[in-house]
Amino acid sequence: QQYVNDLVFPNDKDYIVEAWSRDHARLLVEDPANGAQMLFDIASTERTPLAKPATGRYVTAVLDPTNTKLIVLEATATPGTNAMRELTIATGEWKELGTGTYRSIDYSPNGKYMILEDATGARTLRETATGAAVSLPEGAELLAVSPKETLIAYGLKQPAGGATRLFLNDPTKKQSAEIGLMH
Repeated sequence: QQYVNDLVFPNDKDYIVEAWSRDHARLLVEDPANGAQMLFDIASTERTPLAKPATGRYVTAVLDPTNTKLIVLEATATPGTNAMRELTIATGEWKELGTGTYRSIDYSPNGKYMILEDATGARTLRETATGAAVSLPEGAELLAVSPKETLIAYGLKQPAGGATRLFLNDPTKKQSAEIGLMH
């Protein structure tokens, strides 16, 4: 058996890999020299420039689940606050999505929900289609979204360092059921 080593990604400028597209055909990469974001096509090895921050680097950048939009967090003049912006890749048009203390963006398994993490590590959930916040009880810590996106697991810490109560939430019915304790 013979092993062949092929150079698939010519990383001649020490690009930083930000994310894979969900179809695994492209990489979202950042040029460390100027913070510019680009798509690298695995099959053709072509690099397609997408966006370049006004100053410095983006706090974070991700592709949406359909691979048609680039979502970025960019520092604002207010310390600790970032602007969330969306670039439609096909048209090059930007859309402002708001500002906050967000530090990271992710998506649920099929992209129904956007998961935002703030500077304290607290995570919130928004419906991707509408941007509406998913209502969870005050103090809820988001733990997971089910693969079919029909249930949301969260925890509520007990006072005075006690156990965390675990719940499953059905966002369609807006109902939660306690399933146990985590020590």
